[in-house]
Amino acid sequence: KEEKMSYKAESTVIKEETSMISNTSARAMMNRKGTTKSEADITTREISVYPGKEIHELKGFKNNKISTSKYSIISFLPKNLMEQFSRLANVYFLIIAIMQTIPPISISDGQPVILVPLLFVLTISAIKAAIEDYKRHISDAEENRKKTYVCKDGRFVAEEWQNLLVGQIVKVYEDEYFPADIFL
Repeated sequence: KEEKMSYKAESTVIKEETSMISNTSARAMMNRKGTTKSEADITTREISVYPGKEIHELKGFKNNKISTSKYSIISFLPKNLMEQFSRLANVYFLIIAIMQTIPPISISDGQPVILVPLLFVLTISAIKAAIEDYKRHISDAEENRKKTYVCKDGRFVAEEWQNLLVGQIVKVYEDEYFPADIFL
């Protein structure tokens, strides 16, 4: 396999021929199928090894920060109410409460008495969801603050997992969790 390498000031770029296959069994499979590539068919691709933060943002790469929580402070109430009223039982009791406000068809003289148990159930469910989501936020923060070693200026320095960028060289020790999807 021939590999061409070039160096740029802000990043290291590896160019490789995509038609070259290093695995001998894959070559044998190609030969069995009768497919061969001429030199005109060979294309190259660029793999940037730590392209830098500017290129990272320019190409629209995602950050390495994880978030498994459902809600934020702003979105909690609307999302939780949507989740609660996606349950048919809650919608049923809401309709009954609305119907109880109409005196001619109400047995409670226009008072929505079913609203108290409905609000109690909605409040307990919302508190439970808030506690679970708070625990997710805490767990996410712990995971994002874990340290790994990243190559910067020729030496490995400690960096939080959430600050890793696409293409950075990461040092992983034996029996250590990987901080991201890693190309070995």
